[in-house]
Amino acid sequence: CLRLWLWDWSRDGRFIYYTAQLEEAPDARPVMRVPVEGGAPEKVEHQPTGGSAPLVPYRIEAASGGADGGSYLQLQTAERRPVARLDLPRNALPMRWIPQFSQDGRHLLTVVNNAAHPLRLLPTAGGTPMQLAETREWESPLGWSPDGSEVLFATTFDGRSVIMSAPVDGGAAREIGPMPDRGTLVPDQWGQPVTFSADGRYLTYSRPTPESVDRTLLVRPVGGGEDRIITRSLFYHESFRLAGPGGTPNRAGDDFLYLERNGDRVEVRATPPAGPSRLLRSFAVADGQWAKGVFGDWVAYGLWVLGEDALEEPARIMVANGPDGIPKEVAALEGVVAFDDIVWSPDGRWIAATSYVAAGPEVGSEMKVLLVGVAPDGEVSVPARLIDTPMVGSAWGLRWLPDGTAVTLYGQSLPSWRADVWLVPVQNGGRPVALTRDERGWIGFNTLSPDGRYIAYQATVFRGTSLWLADLGDALERLSR
Repeated sequence: CLRLWLWDWSRDGRFIYYTAQLEEAPDARPVMRVPVEGGAPEKVEHQPTGGSAPLVPYRIEAASGGADGGSYLQLQTAERRPVARLDLPRNALPMRWIPQFSQDGRHLLTVVNNAAHPLRLLPTAGGTPMQLAETREWESPLGWSPDGSEVLFATTFDGRSVIMSAPVDGGAAREIGPMPDRGTLVPDQWGQPVTFSADGRYLTYSRPTPESVDRTLLVRPVGGGEDRIITRSLFYHESFRLAGPGGTPNRAGDDFLYLERNGDRVEVRATPPAGPSRLLRSFAVADGQWAKGVFGDWVAYGLWVLGEDALEEPARIMVANGPDGIPKEVAALEGVVAFDDIVWSPDGRWIAATSYVAAGPEVGSEMKVLLVGVAPDGEVSVPARLIDTPMVGSAWGLRWLPDGTAVTLYGQSLPSWRADVWLVPVQNGGRPVALTRDERGWIGFNTLSPDGRYIAYQATVFRGTSLWLADLGDALERLSR
């Protein structure tokens, strides 16, 4: 079995159902079942209906730290109090979107994916992907050296979580510093990014703020050293949605960008690696629309309506100069309901936005790129237009090529809903191209080089999948005391 996906328990608790990708027929997805007590799997005609897994007063969450500094699974109370560390393989993945507990609530069902995650490099002009560095576990691209000659990535080396650098010419990778401890990790690493300064000497990262829903943002020298706390009220920190010129996530020139909670307001702020921060713009927490682009003192942002009234009026893009500047509307096109990225071009003359366009119940939404020209005073210089793409459902991580001719996006397309890194021409015509179309596996985290010549991305090579059943008995006894 190349890969499998959990489905449900049988009503009598004797069998586990799953769908499988088999080596002899990789495009098929047969429904299988296997006895809980062990035995040979068998193919069945229909998926089970109805659920049999119980509602349990505890949760399974990913955690990090400990002697090895790695991640692990933790049994917690409903209030998130840790109870026990679960003895499961490091790549065990609890399936939160389907039943994962046995009927008596004393066993956890989980999937273990035996997969390699190599770091690969692909020319944006087209060509053959090249693997960088030695594949150990999870090779996650984090950023680039200032001149674009090396890719910075996270990996595990000698049992330690570290940041390494791999030359784009295929030379040997070198360790440049420890990976900062970001506390409890979420399954989606987009939610806890590491951002490098323009000169590559500093990085920012976040970790939980005690007794708070927000996180603490810190800056440290890349090679290790004393951390400086920027804020203990970091709000909604991701690897996209907040970007500087060209689309650099959470960075504008020499400044780091971040969102800080201040009462019922959220402030867009910029700070150098050493020195005080400055306020760029303030928004109500209730707005909940965090696609922001920064160019100098200008902030571009979206306004739209959610829910049933989303189609009553199109989503708008506004720009404002400084904390007190009067907002100006630069784009409002029929059918556009929301944005995931709003990014200034490197020269500040254009704004591009990842745009959700209503498309119907089967597809949900089409993804188009909105493009509008903006003058130095914030007035529209070229009216907004939509650029068609094959992407549907979702797309994010918009980045401009340095010459302003195209953008890259990480988006899904039909019929498989596969996610690829796309190159979308915005100035001189041409059709969007899936740069990673020749990759057979899943495409993960990716980043565009400063010179626009390369995409570094995390590939996934599946080497089989297995089901595990963990006994929670001892931990549950401690939980009940």
